[in-house]
Amino acid sequence: MPSSSSTIAICIDFKTKFLGKMQTWTHGGTKGTGVNPVDFAKMMEQKGAGEIIIQSIERDGLMNGYDINMIKAIAEAVTIPVVALGGAGNIQHLKEGYQQGYANGLAGGSIFVYKGTRNGVLISYPEKSEIKFI
Repeated sequence: MPSSSSTIAICIDFKTKFLGKMQTWTHGGTKGTGVNPVDFAKMMEQKGAGEIIIQSIERDGLMNGYDINMIKAIAEAVTIPVVALGGAGNIQHLKEGYQQGYANGLAGGSIFVYKGTRNGVLISYPEKSEIKFI
C-alpha cells in the first residue's frame, strides 16, 4: 500500500441517485460513477491520498447543514483526515461536522459570504469566541 501524502487531497462530490443510493459524481455532478462515496474514499486512501474532502452536491450552497451521516461514515472508514464541505450555514453546522461527523476540517463558502435575511454579500468570519467548541 502506498504511503499517504498530505499534499494529495481528493474532493469527493456525491449525491443521491435514483432509488436513494448515494454515489460519487464527476463533471460538475452530471456523470455518476456508480461508486459509493465510502468505497471511493477507501480506494483513494489506498492509492496514496492524504486527505479526503467530502462534498454533498445536494446541500452545497443551501446553508442547511452538512450531510453528517456521510461525513461520519467516511471518517470512520479511513485513517486520513476528512474535511466536510457543502451545506454549512451557521456555527452550529460547523460544530456538528466536527462533533458528530468526526471531520478533521470544516470548509464553507456561503457561510462566510452571505449574511442577513436577504443574503446580502458580506465577507464575514466568526469571532474566536463563537468557534470554541473543542
